This record gives sequence, structure tokens and C-alpha cells, in this order.
Amino acid sequence: MPTRRTVLKRGVAGLAGGLLAWPEILRGAARVWQPPNSGFPHRTLWLHRLQTQEEGRVLYYQDHAVAPDGYALLCYLLRDVPAEQVTAMDLQLMHLLFGLQTWMRACGIRQPLRIHSGYRTELTPADPEGAYAPT
Repeated sequence: MPTRRTVLKRGVAGLAGGLLAWPEILRGAARVWQPPNSGFPHRTLWLHRLQTQEEGRVLYYQDHAVAPDGYALLCYLLRDVPAEQVTAMDLQLMHLLFGLQTWMRACGIRQPLRIHSGYRTELTPADPEGAYAPT
């Protein structure tokens, strides 16, 4: 049986990927979705990390390339907080969150994405409230 995290990840991926890929679908393109290069040369994410109360609007993609400082900051915001470990996050995840936030703006929702959890080490259990405290 899939976990809650897997179900949510697949659902959001399908929603955001489908919304951004709609013009491609209408043209009958039969390929795996990739973020379009022409639509959004600059991509900013507005995230709020609930555990730490950290918030930022971060430019992570500029002129059709990754902005290293912004990408590193997003990886830090999505870190394993209890274990204080940062890892390189998947760029497709960043694009997915950008697509979700673009859809939210189109619906009139102007607020940050609230992050409950991000990367997790094997030592951090699947508790989204972060009850684990490393010794």
C-alpha cells in the first residue's frame, strides 16, 4: 500500500505537470514532460518552513539555467531539520513546486508554499511534525 507521502507526491506531480504541459498535450506531443524553456526564463519560489519559521522568495532559475545561489538556498530550506543535513534536491521538484505556485497565483492565491518537511535522512522517521531529535 502506498504511503501518504507517495500519494501526495504523485497527485501534485500529476496536477502541476498536467497544467504546465497542457499546451504540449493540445499539440499532440507524445513525450515525457520537461519544463518549457520559452515560458518562464526566470523562476522564483516563495517558501515558508513551518518548523523553523524560515521564509524566502528565492530565484533559483535564471535565463534558462540554474541560479546556483538560489538553488543552494532552496536545498537548505528543504533540509532535514532535526538531523541538520542538506542535500542536493531534484531540480524537477523545484520546477514542480514552481508550477504549483504558478497555478496558485492564477487562482488568486498569493501566499508562500508552507513546507512541513523536505529531505529526510534514514535516521529521521516519517513523522512530519519533526518529533525526532538526534542525540
